[in-house]
Amino acid sequence: LTARSGEDCLQQVGAQIPDLILLDVNMPDMDGLETCVRLKSDPETAEIPIIFVSALASQEELMAGYEAGGDDYITKPFGEEILRKKIEIVLASQQRRQELKSISDQAVEALPAPTEGQTHWIRVTRAEVTKELAAAAKTTDGAMRPDVVWVVETQHVHAMVDLRTTVLALDELDLRAPVVLRRTWRGLDEERLTLQSATDLGGPMIDGLGDGIWLDAADAPLQKRNALSFGILQAARTRISKTEYISCPSCGRTLFDLQETTAKIREVTNHLKGVKIGIMGCIVNGPGEMADADYGYVGTGPGKITLYKEKEVVRRNVPEDEAVQALIELIQEHGDWVDAPATA
Repeated sequence: LTARSGEDCLQQVGAQIPDLILLDVNMPDMDGLETCVRLKSDPETAEIPIIFVSALASQEELMAGYEAGGDDYITKPFGEEILRKKIEIVLASQQRRQELKSISDQAVEALPAPTEGQTHWIRVTRAEVTKELAAAAKTTDGAMRPDVVWVVETQHVHAMVDLRTTVLALDELDLRAPVVLRRTWRGLDEERLTLQSATDLGGPMIDGLGDGIWLDAADAPLQKRNALSFGILQAARTRISKTEYISCPSCGRTLFDLQETTAKIREVTNHLKGVKIGIMGCIVNGPGEMADADYGYVGTGPGKITLYKEKEVVRRNVPEDEAVQALIELIQEHGDWVDAPATA
């Protein structure tokens, strides 16, 4: 289609919607800028990509084209290959916008109507978090529907960033409902699953951008997935479900076998839900590295252990072979001890 003026362009576009418009700025009767504004203000033609083609090449003139709603601006003279590439890029961008709109529409259609006594778990990705979804997820008075839980999903290579961005997009649209972060893995060994789940799901959780996690890894046993999930939640301080141990990395100053001692302490205390125990090899950095531990077990000399309650020294120079029992007694004295459940 070829139009000789702005008015002619509007008439022809009204009769047949083109895939793209090449629009000169200088035209009789109505210039290209006004023509673009009128096209973009009409819902029927607002989505048509427009590329300005003009000899006007100053920064102000280019900016006027973009502000009128143009998708791109080519200055004359130009080569045919440049024009083809510009058209290709603009059409690809238009196709992507249409795909995102289709995704958004599907998300809105998938949102069921409120049902008394039911909670709806709604799966969303970044592309689906739109103003249309926000309108469907709110009540008539603009409040967030109380029956919705967002299940934020991603398969992006940069999963942590994508999950974080999606939650922030929900927050920006005031779609504040409980958020469960979901990530799916296939074909990972146990070590890689541990590393990737801790990174992808744990990162946003540490920043407070989630209320729960959904670790989907069908290749891993359910017990392993549960253990990983509770470990991530505990590390993020979202849910405390077990004893926590804080240990130094061990160095030349370590005054006892750190791994063996940690195993002994874990064996008799791993049922103390929510209790944090610091196990430090020496007095040099140990007290500082214990962070917010409730109890501390710190090497202070060959075969000697000092016990702490938080940052306070409680017992000094306890013989190493008596120290684990002394730690148990210290925990009992402060009311944090419970007997381990009987095993079948």
